[in-house]
Amino acid sequence: EVGLVQAGGAFLVRGPLVPCVGEADSKNSMTTGPTKDRAGGSAAAEPPKPKTAEVPGLMMEDYAVADKIVDPPRTFAYSMAVSQLASLASIEDVLTTTGGPTTGEEETGGSSAAPHRPVTLIDLGTCDARTAVPFFRACANRLRGRPGWRPDQPIQVVFEDHRHNDWAPVTSRNLRDELNTTDVPPRRGSPSAGPHRSVSSSSSSPTIFPLLSTTSFFEATVPPNTVDLAFTNCAFHYLSRAPPKARFHKAIRHVTADARRDQKAIAAFRAAARQDWETLLLRRADELRDRGVLVVSNFAWDEDRDFHWGKTDTGASLYEELAACVQDLVDRGRLTVREQRRMTTPAYYRTLREHRAPFDDPDSAVSRAGLRLRTAAINITRCPFRRDLLDRCTGPFTDVDMEEYATRFTRCFRSVTAWEVQRAFDDSNDPDDDAVAHTTPHPSRSADERAAILDEVYRLFADRVKQRPLDFCFDSVMAILVIDKVPKAAAK
Repeated sequence: EVGLVQAGGAFLVRGPLVPCVGEADSKNSMTTGPTKDRAGGSAAAEPPKPKTAEVPGLMMEDYAVADKIVDPPRTFAYSMAVSQLASLASIEDVLTTTGGPTTGEEETGGSSAAPHRPVTLIDLGTCDARTAVPFFRACANRLRGRPGWRPDQPIQVVFEDHRHNDWAPVTSRNLRDELNTTDVPPRRGSPSAGPHRSVSSSSSSPTIFPLLSTTSFFEATVPPNTVDLAFTNCAFHYLSRAPPKARFHKAIRHVTADARRDQKAIAAFRAAARQDWETLLLRRADELRDRGVLVVSNFAWDEDRDFHWGKTDTGASLYEELAACVQDLVDRGRLTVREQRRMTTPAYYRTLREHRAPFDDPDSAVSRAGLRLRTAAINITRCPFRRDLLDRCTGPFTDVDMEEYATRFTRCFRSVTAWEVQRAFDDSNDPDDDAVAHTTPHPSRSADERAAILDEVYRLFADRVKQRPLDFCFDSVMAILVIDKVPKAAAK
């Protein structure tokens, strides 16, 4: 549940990403392994991890430390977002050094003056808020370090997700107390168990106030011109509506399974994703205050290397393997073709070029709305499961090693993909293409039957992992973007 990592009192990101100028090239990407030629030729053995990253300002050894502690892309992206607060210009109106209260009472935390407007932070696509809570707390700590920050300055944090999200893990938490609690290292010799202890601020005078927005981020989620820092992680790859009419025969996501042989489907998804990307950015342009910042961490397709999440140069494409398991059930009559087609997920992994397109056009609606792309890069991070397996097993793998790896890997993979397989049982996902238009719908399946089919899919998948453990890994391919909103006058 840790969302951020600190070392020596400082976040692991030591500097900005390379400025976004010209076409993206290999220097705008970070990878710790070899590239694979586009024709599918074999790649060279993975070289030793370099001492420094290809991205200036980010030390590879720091990144390696981070990804042993928590999910590396999340750590890097969240730390990148927090780092923006050190110089965030949209909050200068609430700092005492730039026109705010300057009397001694206010500087020491007195409350005789009216409080400033709240500084507003939003996590778009918060899911169960496991990473959002530590993220918001880290943001508050960074803000409190700004010169001129008043101790009683309110911070408003917004947890956003669509209304169909499972909000129970969020609403069951005492968010106000959690957010207004600071983790500090224990004093030397303290009997406190664990590395940190918690210190709560006065419950009668909190400074961080949580809010929930159950409006889809494709719409306006908060009032206009109110957000200082917006952040999203692993969410903007979803489309705003059901999959386009053209669907993949076996695939669940873009550029997976038989997608390369289905250019019509790719074109339909690409067009929908292009429109949705513009909509997402325009909604954020409305919500951000002038000089506010949007940080996006998004699943991406590295077109130069033909990499995306679940498919790099380390072996199997995870979605091709999952699609093959589903096809096995179709071939044996356990699933129908109609159910198989329902698994086409409304999601698309954009390339860096597609992410940048609205910003590269000065006449686009996004550019006219005042959004400017400050940095953009593809981050590729190696799978911690696979690295751990290699670190622990110096000799030939035993049956126990392979069984354990297959169990751990499949459990994690199932947790993030099961909902896509379960789309097979949702009648509202019925495809309307000719291939299944005249087939007989399968009668509604019982909950037990659905569970049994799901178990069988992932049992087949685990067997594949056990047979070829090193071919299966979670290499993450993420686009990281930092976007500023400039005042209207400057935008012109």
